[in-house]
Amino acid sequence: MHNSFFAGYKKDRKRIGVEYDRIDSLMVEKNNYTEGISIYGSVDINEKIDVFFRTDWLSAVPKYGIKNEYKIIPGINYHKNTFNTAVDLQYFTGTGSAMVYWHFGVRF
Repeated sequence: MHNSFFAGYKKDRKRIGVEYDRIDSLMVEKNNYTEGISIYGSVDINEKIDVFFRTDWLSAVPKYGIKNEYKIIPGINYHKNTFNTAVDLQYFTGTGSAMVYWHFGVRF
């Protein structure tokens, strides 16, 4: 079973949102679930560039205990017509690792 709730707000050039997700694996194993809360935000710098952030709190309850981890993602997005590209840094507190991601998109 998958439950998800989202609330967001947009005003002028700023956006913010909060999301809760929970996935139960009841068909596979009882008392085994994953849940998380995400907080999103972005600010338009101009009509083509915006900066964004996201932070995730993830909690997994596997068979042998609870695991909590945070993920922090700041980034910048460029969009023009149907083309979109973004660069972000994803930092995982559980492993202490960070990676840079470069995303591309084209809208048809």
